[in-house]
Amino acid sequence: MAAGLAVSGASSLITLPAQGADIADEWRGFRHRYVSDDGRVIDTGNGNISHSEGQGYGMLFAQSAGDRSNFDLIWGWTRANLTRENDSLHAWKWQPAAPHVTDTNTATDGDLLIAWALSRAGLSWSEPDYTRQARMIFDALSQRATQSTAEYKLLLPGLHGFTHAHRTVVNPSYYIFPALKAAAAQAPTGIWPTVLRDGVRLIERGVFGKYNLPPDWLAVPIAGGAPRLAKNWPPRFSYDAIRIPLYMAWGGVLADPLRAALDRFWGVWGLQALPGWVDLTTGERSSYNAPPGFQAVAIVSDPDRWGQHPLPGVRESGDYYSAALTLLAHIAATEIAR
Repeated sequence: MAAGLAVSGASSLITLPAQGADIADEWRGFRHRYVSDDGRVIDTGNGNISHSEGQGYGMLFAQSAGDRSNFDLIWGWTRANLTRENDSLHAWKWQPAAPHVTDTNTATDGDLLIAWALSRAGLSWSEPDYTRQARMIFDALSQRATQSTAEYKLLLPGLHGFTHAHRTVVNPSYYIFPALKAAAAQAPTGIWPTVLRDGVRLIERGVFGKYNLPPDWLAVPIAGGAPRLAKNWPPRFSYDAIRIPLYMAWGGVLADPLRAALDRFWGVWGLQALPGWVDLTTGERSSYNAPPGFQAVAIVSDPDRWGQHPLPGVRESGDYYSAALTLLAHIAATEIAR
């Protein structure tokens, strides 16, 4: 990592990369491997599909690197291929074989990422149209992708398939806290401050197993009561939930006891041998180690590790998702340190 920004507040003085050169270089590596010439972000670990999550990540990465031309390219592909007819939200998946979009359901994390990237771009490049489009997406999400229960204002994972008679299923990693803060800043008297606050409470209460970690999928009783592990999904802290500590640290809402639980979990395995998943009912771990993107999350979400371990680079990852986690961690590290 290139030297650039000295920060206190961890166990010792640490040095983080300056945003310019480091982020731009990591973005070049990601763009070269995972973004097509027409702006499609390619999930190489999942049949080369594209999805609203990846398009949102690509827009966020391009904005953070100051790359407006590729930001516009990715946003243009997204609008042309994933836009839904009757609202400002986006179909969640595009597949290489025609018909490309067979399911117009949404993925809330993808729409949040797209809106957040647009909001940031509007500020970075003084472009009011980006800000207007971000607000339209945030507004559509607030109206269509939230639900009230006895105890929480929930963020639904998508428009369809997650609400049941007595419970609602949520994905805690879809609570992208810096994006929710951006939404709340645009509409401070709306529901976003409540969604943000309740998301923190929900994640802090929805922990399980000997490691006291949040799962990939969580069931919330509508009438009230403790969150539960969701049926029909493996009871794991895994490829979805790994984003939770990153987003909470980035949003400034990661606190004990969850922070301490995560620190113990990272310490059990060591960064080089983090599991790809751990079962929150049995304690069983995957037979394989996690990719470098998991290590990047562990480093950035725990400032005591800053300076002890260099962040992995995008080029060390073998697929889209690990590379995306890595670049997110680089951007988050820079912004947390400010």
